[in-house]
Amino acid sequence: MRSPHHIPTHSSPFEAHPAPPTPHRRTRRRRRRGRLALKAVASLAVLAAFLTLADRWAVLYAERKAADTLKDRLRLTAAPEVEIGGFPFLPQLVDKRLDSVKVTVPDVAADRVTLAAVSATAQDIRLDGDGPTSVRGARVPELHGDALLSFADLNRELGASQVTFRGAGRDRVAVRGTLPVAGHDLRLRADVRVARDGERG
Repeated sequence: MRSPHHIPTHSSPFEAHPAPPTPHRRTRRRRRRGRLALKAVASLAVLAAFLTLADRWAVLYAERKAADTLKDRLRLTAAPEVEIGGFPFLPQLVDKRLDSVKVTVPDVAADRVTLAAVSATAQDIRLDGDGPTSVRGARVPELHGDALLSFADLNRELGASQVTFRGAGRDRVAVRGTLPVAGHDLRLRADVRVARDGERG
């Protein structure tokens, strides 16, 4: 029995091959890819803007709540200005640590004098609470502040009561003493330099 002969097949020169992409097709593919990339960039920009707005809204809300709390605790006539530093704010809140907080209080009654303005800045504040939405208080390791006094109060009260003024060299005055502010004794220490301002001042 004879085995069938294997007849090799050859492709015809006229056999159909996939046609190379035309310039028109390549242009359409590039445009499609460009639109997808543009949509991705636009989505990321919208997400970043939303997160930034949410962070700023959260810090404004926290500043307002802190101002109201300080007004009630210190029995102030007006709410102070509270400025929370550092960006972004929400990761600081989750970590229970704030980079810095600045508080400015106008017109603080301090027994016989009135402070025109008191500003204080605290850094590395640790928050006490069970979570970001349940903050009970804060621990302030160090606080630096400034108090603005009117000359009328300075001359009438401070010179004859808790604060003393003495010469400390040429054109210099040393100020030392304690000043009761909102139920607390504020230690006052300042070195003043007196200088001429213009021909008559």
